[in-house]
Amino acid sequence: ISFSPDGEFVALAEEAGLVTIRRTRGPWTILRTYRAGKNIRGLVWHPTRSYVLFVGTGAGHIYTI
Repeated sequence: ISFSPDGEFVALAEEAGLVTIRRTRGPWTILRTYRAGKNIRGLVWHPTRSYVLFVGTGAGHIYTI
């Protein structure tokens, strides 16, 4: 679980490799889902662009969402 710097979004990762981004204000609406593969090791938001998320996997891959 990782919240964006402004608190507007939250990213949730599942063991199966699915990343879900939700809005935190009002109902937690799903904005986007992304299949990154198994073994997600990290979720990090860009410090100044709250809509950019980096996803790191156990295989060493880094994805920008």
